[in-house]
Amino acid sequence: MKITTLEPSPNRRDRLIEGYCIPLDGQEFRLFVMEERTGTKRGYILKLMLGLGDDTSVDLQRHKSLYPQAIELMKRHLPDAWVNKGKTRRCYRYIVFGHGEQNKNLALTLLKTIIDELGKKKGGAQ
Repeated sequence: MKITTLEPSPNRRDRLIEGYCIPLDGQEFRLFVMEERTGTKRGYILKLMLGLGDDTSVDLQRHKSLYPQAIELMKRHLPDAWVNKGKTRRCYRYIVFGHGEQNKNLALTLLKTIIDELGKKKGGAQ
């Protein structure tokens, strides 16, 4: 299912480019490309986020056994690029692509590749 806003997530002040709610590991994840307009303003970012990204009790890296589908998705697509440098919320991972139209297109291409792959696994499109 396509998402149309980053509200009420911690990224609500950034600009959503394209995103989807996807079921992984029995949970609702959001996979989206945003243009970061707050904080360090790093440009275009692809983010995989559990729920609304506000759960401080979940750490995707530390709780790998609870989220094997999410971890596998990141391992299949640029495994060394997914990071989370936050100190309070670890329920998401992201790839920073940077500024400019080319980086926006790269982020969107990876997003669409992942969504297409997930659609094929389910036997249909998202």
